[in-house]
This record gives sequence, C-alpha cells and structure tokens, in this order.
Amino acid sequence: MRAFVDDKPSGWSDAVETKAFTNAYSRIKTTKELQFLVSDSKEQGIFKFLYDGKFSGLEIDLATIVAEELGSHFGGKIKPSPRPIPWTDLLASIADHRSNADMGISTISKRHYREEDGVSFSEPYYCTSQSLVFRLDQPEGSIIDMIRGKRVGYQAKTTSENIVIHLEKATNSGFRKVPYSEDAQMVDALARGNSPVDLIVTDTPFAISAVYQKGRREKIGYKKFSRGELKRLTISKDACLMIPRWADDPHRAVGSKGECLIIPNNEWAEAYAIAVHENEQELLNVINAVIAKIKKDENMLGLVSKAVDRYAKVKGLTDQEKGQLHPLFQSEACEHPNSEVLD
Repeated sequence: MRAFVDDKPSGWSDAVETKAFTNAYSRIKTTKELQFLVSDSKEQGIFKFLYDGKFSGLEIDLATIVAEELGSHFGGKIKPSPRPIPWTDLLASIADHRSNADMGISTISKRHYREEDGVSFSEPYYCTSQSLVFRLDQPEGSIIDMIRGKRVGYQAKTTSENIVIHLEKATNSGFRKVPYSEDAQMVDALARGNSPVDLIVTDTPFAISAVYQKGRREKIGYKKFSRGELKRLTISKDACLMIPRWADDPHRAVGSKGECLIIPNNEWAEAYAIAVHENEQELLNVINAVIAKIKKDENMLGLVSKAVDRYAKVKGLTDQEKGQLHPLFQSEACEHPNSEVLD
C-alpha cells in the first residue's frame, strides 16, 4: 500500500492530523480535491499561462474537466488544484509520490522509456512535432545544414534534448549545445540581438507561439521537422555502425543500403498525455474516459479555441495576429510509422 498523507491543523492545537489513503482515487474522493502538477514555467504557450493572476490554458481546462468527471463519480464537487514544480522534478515526483499530487499535466510527451520509471500515461490529448526556431537573418535550408557549426538551444530534460542528442551524434558534434531550464528563456535569448544561441529546437506549438508574439515576427521564424524530411535524414551504414545501439534499433528503419535514420521514427510525434503513478489504474480510467469523450464529441477544437482567445488577450494580439496562431488548431498524427525500408 502506498501512503498518501493529508495534513491538517487540529482545531485544538498545533498538532497535525495525518490520514493515509490507499491511492490517489480514494484521496480525491475523501478530500474533494484533485491535486495536479504543472511546470513552474510562467508560460507554456496556449497550454498554460497566467490569466487574471491565475493559471489558465488548454491543460488547466482539461484538468478541470477531469475534476468534474471525478465529481460525478463521487457525487460532489472536486476542486482542481494546480501545483507548480520544476519541470526536471515533475515525473519523478509522480513516480515516487514525493509531492502528494494525483497526476501531472504539462505538455508531457508519452514515451515508453518514461513508463519504465514508475509512471503510466493516459491516451494522448494533443499531438504535434518538433521545430527549429531561427533568426530570419539565417538562410533556411535542411535541418542538418541549418544547425551545422551553430549554437543550438533546447530545454533540458525534454524530448527536444533527445532530438538534439541524436543530431549531435550523427553530425559528429558539428554544433554546440546550449541547454535552458525554460522554453521562454531561450526564445527570449534568440529574439535578442547578440544572442547566445543561433537557433533552438522545441515543440511546434511553442515555436508557433514564440514566433507570433508581438515584435518577433520580423526577427524569428520556424521550420517544422516534417516527416518527409525526417525520413530523408539518414546516415551511412558505416556511420550508423559506429554509434552504439543505432544499427540494432528497429525504429532507425535501416534502409536497403544499410543506412539508418538519425531520429528514430518512434520519436517523430510528440503525443502529450497525463502522467499518473503506475498503480493508479482507477484514476487513469477516469482520465482516459474524459479524453475519449472529448475526442468523440470533437470538443478538443473548442478547448483549443478558448485557450487561444485567452492567450491572445493576455499577449495583446490583434485579430490578425491571433489568426496567425491557426496552425495550433491543426491535428497531427499521434502514432509513429512502422519501420520500413527507405527509398
């Protein structure tokens, strides 16, 4: 049994009353509160931002719907309570329950290797890709050509960092890595003159939000990692054999001449999902039911639209500027393609 501790001051003294719960589901039922972890970054595009002094955005709305569904199960209102935490601690805090939180939602990409660390993921609620964000005084070309010899920024401990590591191995350290703790920090750095980075790798929604903020459209642009280019992004058989475990990775989609993919095809999609402890099946069932209903009723587009409206208001965007966020409404495939022989 995993103990969930609920501490409340006693009405008679400063002593602490301690209650233990068998799981998050029972804790929520008793306390009437859904505690969920979010990144402590002030902003994550339309997914989380400050609105009227409170957290708002697509993921806050989704967590609120989960709380409402739990309330219908328990016959009462459940309070959704976001708790900010450093991104680097978020998944570990869910896995060992050090934070006493019930779930985590913070543009977390569903990956099998993350599930090996004690967490389980819901079905994806939003799927996207990675992009390069670059200054417009830099010519646009292939991904490899654009990063060669450059300073490449990324948020540490994210799937963007994995992409950068793959590219580094394949280009024999042909560029310099520049890690950041927050996405907004590196975008601000890139947009400034005399920037410490030449371009950044980040999730496409963050790239879109970054580019179309006021005063930036004339300075920076973005290039999505399209599946067509990722399929062509290969290295030779000899080079592949020189990198440990690459040639044996089925997701490298080894080609007819022995060449292999630089970025494995099971990392082509960013499928955002809600994270819970690996033993929280009851809570996970409720979360998946909420996501399935939203998809079935095609309500995700409405949730995105509301989040974009609030985000545009916070950023002071005109209707025309808000219209440039339209790509955020476009769904991308969540699944990765099967391994196949390259052309």
